[in-house]
Amino acid sequence: MQENKDAAAIVEDTKPTGKQKKETKQDQKPATTRKQALMYLGPNIPGGIIFHGHVFKCDEVDEILHIKGICEKLPEIKELFFEVKKVPKTKQQLMEQGTEVYGLYKYVEQQIDKGVLKNGV
Repeated sequence: MQENKDAAAIVEDTKPTGKQKKETKQDQKPATTRKQALMYLGPNIPGGIIFHGHVFKCDEVDEILHIKGICEKLPEIKELFFEVKKVPKTKQQLMEQGTEVYGLYKYVEQQIDKGVLKNGV
């Protein structure tokens, strides 16, 4: 008889009480690393492919597939993508003649004006 009471107690202990934490969708998702955002601070690319201030959710410029051809023709464009957290400082440098960023911007702008990128490609 004692064994039946002990068995009943064990069963009772394993029953859900309703007080347990419910599993949410967040609990089910695997841990992933968050992509950063890159902002393009170069001149607008003809054809509306990229415009100044365009933000891309990626870790590297090479992940932006639709600009691959542009980067092959004018690789300096890659240097005009910046992590969003660095944008305020970089925008300030864009306005200062003699900075590397200013020089890159002007070079890319001249190449676009010469027609190196016709309709974005």
